[in-house]
Amino acid sequence: MLSQFLNAARHIPPLRLASSTLRRHQQQQQPPPPQQLWLVCCGFASIVTTNTTTTTASHSDTVLEYLTEKFHAIHSKKVVLDGNSLNIGALVAVARYGVPVEIAETARGKCKESVDCLQRVLAEGKTVYGVNSGYGGSANVYSSDYELMQKELIRFLNSGFGHWLPEQASRAATLCRINSNLKGYSALRIDVIERLVEFLNAGMSARMPSRGSITASGDLVPLSYIAGFVQGRKNVQVYHKGEIISCAEAHHRLGKEPLVLQAKEGLSVVNGTSVAAGCAATVLYDCSMLLKWAQITSAMSTEILSGTNLQFHRAIHDVARPHPGQIEVAANLRALLQGSALCANELEHDMSGFKDGKLRQDRYSIRTSPQVLGPVAEALASAGRTMNIELNAATDNPLVFPEINRVLNGGNFMGNAIALTMDQVRLSVQLMGRLCLAQFQKMIDSNFNNGLPANLAVGDPHTNFGFKGADIAMASYQSELQHISNPMSNTILSAELNNQDVNSLALISVRHTVTAADIYTMMVASHLVALCTAAELRAVARAYRSLLEDVYKTVIRKYLGPYLVESTSPTHLDELIVQALRSLNTDEFKLVYMESNRIEASRNVFMDILMHLPFVHLPADLPKILVKMREHTSQVLSAEAPRVRDRVLSPRRQDDSFLRAPDLLAPKTKEVYNWVRDRAPQLKDGEDLGQSFERVYRAIKGGQADQLMLSVFGDRS
Repeated sequence: MLSQFLNAARHIPPLRLASSTLRRHQQQQQPPPPQQLWLVCCGFASIVTTNTTTTTASHSDTVLEYLTEKFHAIHSKKVVLDGNSLNIGALVAVARYGVPVEIAETARGKCKESVDCLQRVLAEGKTVYGVNSGYGGSANVYSSDYELMQKELIRFLNSGFGHWLPEQASRAATLCRINSNLKGYSALRIDVIERLVEFLNAGMSARMPSRGSITASGDLVPLSYIAGFVQGRKNVQVYHKGEIISCAEAHHRLGKEPLVLQAKEGLSVVNGTSVAAGCAATVLYDCSMLLKWAQITSAMSTEILSGTNLQFHRAIHDVARPHPGQIEVAANLRALLQGSALCANELEHDMSGFKDGKLRQDRYSIRTSPQVLGPVAEALASAGRTMNIELNAATDNPLVFPEINRVLNGGNFMGNAIALTMDQVRLSVQLMGRLCLAQFQKMIDSNFNNGLPANLAVGDPHTNFGFKGADIAMASYQSELQHISNPMSNTILSAELNNQDVNSLALISVRHTVTAADIYTMMVASHLVALCTAAELRAVARAYRSLLEDVYKTVIRKYLGPYLVESTSPTHLDELIVQALRSLNTDEFKLVYMESNRIEASRNVFMDILMHLPFVHLPADLPKILVKMREHTSQVLSAEAPRVRDRVLSPRRQDDSFLRAPDLLAPKTKEVYNWVRDRAPQLKDGEDLGQSFERVYRAIKGGQADQLMLSVFGDRS
């Protein structure tokens, strides 16, 4: 059989094989694979160039591709559709940014050939499913009234009610349906496809029910509203640039009359995976960006928790366990942390001599972030490859192949490729959420955060409880995220007279993934605001340390100076005070705000000083002097601490030597800090955290971080 194919291939003109395919196989010095020769021999030479690339792009490459595709579509102000080259970035540009679409001239000819082929088959008196037969389990009844069959198909499928898909989902579904039909195997007149294009370009799309599809014979119920829009059905409502209008009003505004669907055309519109595919592509775009945020928050958590970059050493990831996603995430984290003043740089310096009481290694939520996020990166990159194929697939039934003059019954409408992909994407989002929650909880818990105040309280912890409410909310978000991460693809039921006895539930899985992405975006927004607050508190802590040293120096010199030998060096006294404070093993916030800690600290520092300083003689009333010293210290700290804090949290002045949060962060995480604070400034009196979270959440959802991603990740994005 193979020899017959090879002999036949020798008589095919060279141009019948795509030049890129020939070039690839010439470089490899291999003949084209048998399945491609079969396609060429049967007249399907053009299919050889369809998106079947075997190269595996990294997640970072995939994100760069999405952003490049989206920016290109927006800047060129058009997306050209040919049934074979629609990509995720372009789909996002059309669905969310209203970029107009055009039909490629090459696709017009293919569509006409498909329509002509169907007409020839019908003229031969053959029975064609869904054209002169009934549908599904009712395909044992027949009618030659082609137009009535299509009209009744849309009527019985227009059974949706309740909740409706948002406008951008409707636009994504319409775009996918146009592109799928343009592939040229649906026997749909170009007039109908042009009408759908006119709808999109006018900012119009059918309002489709969010429930009612099992994505087995495609998304029949929701897609029937697109067909109903074309027909001008009274029950159909239409989105028009954010407004909801009647179908009649939409046609009036467009200046067009409804179309009558001819043989198979209703089925060509409704029988496909386009709703699930369009919505899946947009949410996959979002989840891919969210993985970048997960890497950013992991890097910033490493800084805030005074972690180390040692766990991101290339030997651990590139050599010992070289999973591609793990290698990629570790490399990104190393780059994100480069130049940080908060993270121990053990990649370049041996810092194994840590002091007692500090963990020698970071906790799992920091140390294993490449191992957690690496598989997510691989899963999302794989999902992108799957969805790019699905966006350019003919998914209705039957399919009309002019090349072989046949109408073939199959099951390309089955959405399992989407359902399983979305189940995996949703599980990946849940993993990112679990990591986020663990990092967040470590950061606000004073038992784990290495010297930050409990709840990240900015101010007196007696009356300020900071992120305590957010801590509760984050647990709620993650609990829901974990619940909806369960798969949909294992809960199928038989439907439609037991004809659709297996199905995919792809659209339901997509809807749950949209919810999961939204929840995780809320978590990321909360986490980012908390990280920026924690960075500011690290700067405050350094200022407090300087304040403590200055206060103790002043008090000791005032009360004990007269009793010291004249040769006592001021520098020696300063060094003793610094050493005494470091030996307390108590963070600056407790020393400043907690009276019991202040008293104990003063006692310990003063006793340490008494043991190491050379006195001429000790004062007779030393106990009373020590009490006065403690009282003086407490009074000064109570008065000065708020002023120091406010100085550190306010814009820098010319005479100001205090470090600010951006001074401590790595250059790349500093960019993130500035991006967040540009949208959610430090809270003022009367404002609550929810307002800050909301601003960051809306900015992420609105695509305002695209340029930030390109800047922070550089050529890695």
